[in-house]
Amino acid sequence: MGKSHRATQLRNKYDLAPHRTLLFVGRTVPEKGLHYLVKVMPFVLKKIPDLKLIVVGSPLFGRSRENRYLQQLKKSVEQLGDSVVFTGFVDHATLAYYYAVSDVVVVPSVFQDPLPTVVLEAMALGKVVVGSCRGGIPEMVEDGKTGLLVAHLEGGQELAAGIVWLFQNRQVRQNLGIRARKRIARSFSSTRRYQAVKQVYEDVSTMT
Repeated sequence: MGKSHRATQLRNKYDLAPHRTLLFVGRTVPEKGLHYLVKVMPFVLKKIPDLKLIVVGSPLFGRSRENRYLQQLKKSVEQLGDSVVFTGFVDHATLAYYYAVSDVVVVPSVFQDPLPTVVLEAMALGKVVVGSCRGGIPEMVEDGKTGLLVAHLEGGQELAAGIVWLFQNRQVRQNLGIRARKRIARSFSSTRRYQAVKQVYEDVSTMT
């Protein structure tokens, strides 16, 4: 099966409108801050009605299962229908295609995550990251230059406004993505982790 066909399959499976896909990747535990993102989705959807949030991950690495936190999140967005999709665990090879079909990746961590792999992968693939000002995220994401940083997740206004602004300004979003990829290449080009991500980018770059 061709790489472009696999990406097309994902777009068809979730009925993704062009340039309207928001992505979260990570364990579905409170420390990752997914609840802040889910909370602002009703407001975001009022501004961008055809947007979809794809949530990739489960509470544990390597397998799909649910915890009370995830069950509560799912219940809280039932009224949004298929605008929020929970995929469960996705293996790393398949994850590349979720990045490929996404436009913005949100990393709303609430703990001091030293170097989130999701940020590195997303930026290396030219995706704009909206991240919290926690741990190593501000060291990787330059606010307004290679992505957006959210100083205050509480309340949701800042997070929601950032997401809406990016989807209302496609050229700005694309420029941020280009600069994000260049920054990661410049800062991490000597690391094995970057080389692995670079190979993923080369594999999926023709699909975006």
